Order: sequence, then structure tokens, then C-alpha cells
Amino acid sequence: MGPHIDGVTRVAGIIGDPVAHSLSPRMQNAAFLAAGLPWCYVPFRVPAAGLEAAVRGLVALGIAGINVTIPHKEAIIPLLDGIDDAAGRIGAVNTVVIKNGRLHGYNTDAHGLLEALRRDGGCDPEGRRVAVLGAGGGARAALVAVGEAGAASVDVLNRTVERGRRLVGEMAEAFPRCRMQAHPLEPAVVREVLLRCEMLIQTTSVGMGQEASPVEVKDALHPELFVFDMIYHPRETRLLRLARGAGARTLGGLAMLVYQGAWAFELWTGHPAPVDAMKTAVDLEG
Repeated sequence: MGPHIDGVTRVAGIIGDPVAHSLSPRMQNAAFLAAGLPWCYVPFRVPAAGLEAAVRGLVALGIAGINVTIPHKEAIIPLLDGIDDAAGRIGAVNTVVIKNGRLHGYNTDAHGLLEALRRDGGCDPEGRRVAVLGAGGGARAALVAVGEAGAASVDVLNRTVERGRRLVGEMAEAFPRCRMQAHPLEPAVVREVLLRCEMLIQTTSVGMGQEASPVEVKDALHPELFVFDMIYHPRETRLLRLARGAGARTLGGLAMLVYQGAWAFELWTGHPAPVDAMKTAVDLEG
């Protein structure tokens, strides 16, 4: 059953290019229905050249809020009236609340990651030694999440080590109590880092829709390691299968998708998010 739409329906949505693949309409419309709210959520395909006009149009049309995806997460920031601390540290916005003609940007990815780790993974980063694969937007969100949670250390592993060092340099200032280092994504280094870590967060696109893993190093995955992969399609990546086979606890990216969306729902509506309904809606095996 879809949302009931009438003269008092409030509209939220997602802007990006492409957006046809997004699971957010399915998830958020299920949430509005479960919460009994007269809202609906729609995808808006907005090419890069049309971003400024689209943002102006949101206020004119009375849109209540939007999610923001590729390629607009950074470009939208100068068009907003303000952003929250997480968006500032990550350098990207994925949620906008529109109220009284003003647009305020948030980044719910770090929050969503922490909720996924704690609630579905049963693993809190506080005091733990964490490894992060990648140095892009997902890695930035991961460093903010585990830094705010009080991780003891973070080792960033990236193919281009200079990019990893730049990321660590930026984040180390924000989280001085967390020891941060960058390393090349090379087999001997990966093995050394993972054997001393308790948590691995995979943020690259390796394994998305393909049978590949960014970690193929023998004995690098071990039973004392908790492995989280931000990818949610396939639901269990090769990395997660390898980790599970090594006795490690694992969690896929679907949980993060739900919890970042749940916080967006709460920012827009002021109501608690019906997380179970949202999980059911995006269960890729359901």
C-alpha cells in the first residue's frame, strides 16, 4: 500500500543523479505509513547543472525536507543557510530540513553507522582499535563516528596513502584523544594492522555488485575482529563471507542505511522513526 495523498500531504524526497536505484522512497514511505503521518517521499533526478535552481524550488514548492545523494552532497553546502557539526566535519550533507523558508543541512551517515554498530552489531567503538578501509566520503563519516564514540585508535588503509594521510591530518585535529594513522593498502601492512585491531569498517566500493574483496590477505581476518561493510548490495559481500569464515562477527550496510534514514525521518517530522517498518521495507531478501 502506498501513501495516501490529499490536500494536506507533506512532501519529502531525494535529489541526485541518478536516483532511480535509491531504496529511500521505499523505506521512507513505509515509515510515514507506519507512523500514520500524512507525508510522502519522492525521487527527484537533478543533474549537477540544475542543483541551484532545484534548491530554490524546494522552498517555493513547500517541500519539507530532502535527502541528498551523488553528485550533490558537497556542492549543496554553499546553497544552504547552515549545516550541523557532523556535516562540517565530513564535508558533505545528505539531509536537509526546510522550515520557515530556511534550509539547514545535516549529515546522518556517522549517526547511522554508530547506531548500526551498537544496535545491530552489538559492538561499540569506544576504547577499541579500529581499521578503516578507504579514504573517501564513507571513510570520513566512519572517522567522525568512531572519533565521537571515543575509539582508542584508527588506522586508515587506502591504495593512495597520501589521500589517507590528508584525511587523518584533518580528523586528528577534531579528535586529539584518538590516535590516527594512515597506511598503504598492501598485503603485509593490512595483515599487521588487522591483527592488532578489534573492528574493521569497509567504506570502498569494492564488492558492490561484484565478487571481490578489498582484503584477501590470509590470516588477516580473525575471531577477535568485528567487520562492518558499508555495501548493502549484495547483502553479504565477499569480505563479510571471508570474515565470517574466519570466525569474525560481521554486519552489512543495510543497517546503516536504515539508521541514517531513521534520523532523517526524525529531523523532518519530529516523530520517532518506526525502525522495524523501515528495515522490513528495504530487506533485499524480502
